[in-house]
Amino acid sequence: DTWALSNTETAVVLTDAAARVNDDTYPTFTEAVTAANGTDTIELLAAASYTLTAGETVIVKAGSFTFTVSAPQGYVISETTVSDGVVSYTTSSALVRTTKEVYDSGAWRTADGYPKEYASIVAAIADITIAPVENSTRYTVTMLGNETLATRAEPNYSMTIDLGGYTLTREDTSGNGSVFDVKSGTVTIKNGTIDCTQDDAAIVADGVYAITARSGSAVTLENLTITVDSQAGACVYPFDGATVTIKSGTYRNETAEEYQYKTGWTGMAVNQANVATQLLIIEGGKFWQVNPEEGDDSGKVTNFLAAGRIAKLADGYWVVSAGTWVAEVGGTKFESLAEAVTAAESGATVTLLADVTLDSTVVVTNSLTLDLNGHKLSRSLADYADDGNVVRVETGGQLIVKDGSGNNSGQITGGKATDGGGICNHGTLTIEGGTITDCYAQNCGGGIFNAPTTAGGYPTSLTINGGKVTGNTCGDRGAGIFNYPGCVLNIQGTVDVSGNTKGSEANNVYLDGETVFTVTGPLAGSHIGVSIEQSGRTITNGYGTNNSADGATFFSSDNSQFGIAQNGDEMAIGTLVTFNVRSWDEERMQVVTTQATRACTLIEGSH
Repeated sequence: DTWALSNTETAVVLTDAAARVNDDTYPTFTEAVTAANGTDTIELLAAASYTLTAGETVIVKAGSFTFTVSAPQGYVISETTVSDGVVSYTTSSALVRTTKEVYDSGAWRTADGYPKEYASIVAAIADITIAPVENSTRYTVTMLGNETLATRAEPNYSMTIDLGGYTLTREDTSGNGSVFDVKSGTVTIKNGTIDCTQDDAAIVADGVYAITARSGSAVTLENLTITVDSQAGACVYPFDGATVTIKSGTYRNETAEEYQYKTGWTGMAVNQANVATQLLIIEGGKFWQVNPEEGDDSGKVTNFLAAGRIAKLADGYWVVSAGTWVAEVGGTKFESLAEAVTAAESGATVTLLADVTLDSTVVVTNSLTLDLNGHKLSRSLADYADDGNVVRVETGGQLIVKDGSGNNSGQITGGKATDGGGICNHGTLTIEGGTITDCYAQNCGGGIFNAPTTAGGYPTSLTINGGKVTGNTCGDRGAGIFNYPGCVLNIQGTVDVSGNTKGSEANNVYLDGETVFTVTGPLAGSHIGVSIEQSGRTITNGYGTNNSADGATFFSSDNSQFGIAQNGDEMAIGTLVTFNVRSWDEERMQVVTTQATRACTLIEGSH
């Protein structure tokens, strides 16, 4: 209808319009959206709510009315102020989804209001403001796409961050924690790529760290590829009071510049605060250029690897895997002693780095030094075998055995052989330290068998300058050491050959035939048990030249019927004789008879 109004009358028009676009009104907001076509402003005439479709944009002037906007799953809404009171709403694919789970009635379920989706991982992590309760609630932040960050993410609470195979890039990466700076909590970051490379020379020289961990945090990294380009930084850096455990992944510092704080190192892949506590524990992964087994730049922590892990160089990366270095030759480490001995050139030293149980005898054919270094070298055989020796020195071979521990804690043990359970020497053997113990010979030489390969063959040489041979057994002779006729046996220093047995009887060093100890120096502190076939012969050469003490101080007879006797400047083993000694007792004014026992040896004549 149409009315004619006077100058004093007012028209009031009642309408059901929800929104206006330009000069046209629409009964529903959806119709207004169609009319605006994403470019014109929609003015609200009533409260409205709307769910944007994928990629859709609406421009709204809400005025005094309430406008509620949402996006479909997998999308987030970006808000941009166009002018005073006018806002543009646009959907875009969500890059991050956060899930909160609660443990309820014996099972985990998604908490109310979750999952939530975000346009940035920084926003997603910042929105976690309540610490989870252990075994009751847990958070998982999952990437849904690649993202380039303008600022770093700062986890404050325990959570799992799953990059979902996507890449996080931070172009402005000066300063610590370029992508993640973990403030506290137990945080796992896994499954993706972090790229912190750049061409800015000033940034390269700065301490760029893709991930840092602050005091009170415990971070675990799995299946990540992290790349930085930093002269003074690294992919990962825990501060004092934090820990970072790396289980897998690839970690690379691409700088070609020498590390700012360590001469000779280029491009540290990982590092930690300069404290004596190991904060970085590496269980697996690949590390570019600098070996993580060498520890940090300060030298306070000398190894970043977890126990039972080793690092091997392959194509420029140090690859960490389960294993044990057991020996080292000239700075090169080996997983088996056999490999180390094979690789050792003549004159080299093979140093044990761990206890070793052998599958076969260590055979020495050239000139080597074996440093037990406080470790055990064992066969652990259940039965005798011709090749059951722990070590065998072949004809022409030369071996020096020493123990870098300095206290003879290094051991050769567990051999069970026909002859020479511990060491079978057909060449030149020198013992400077260590202990040969718990070895067995079916025939001769439980600890050491010093003899040529055949009777009358190449004469062997055994020199003992220290160490112990104890707790060994044999079936025939020389439970400790068997020395074949014509073979050299030199001794000096502090030597202990005792506690070796044949059955229940002492049987330490067996001097076969007319062999003797050639004493080349002082024997202070030595204790050497000696076995011979018959008493009445000299057992040393050069004793008096190098020692002034009674030989019985250092030598003892294994046979309780024999004893140590002086024979000029040398020591001999003689039969023990008990006799009466008569002396005058001045106080009682009478002759007193006492008994004495001495070892007597035949000087000339015959038995």
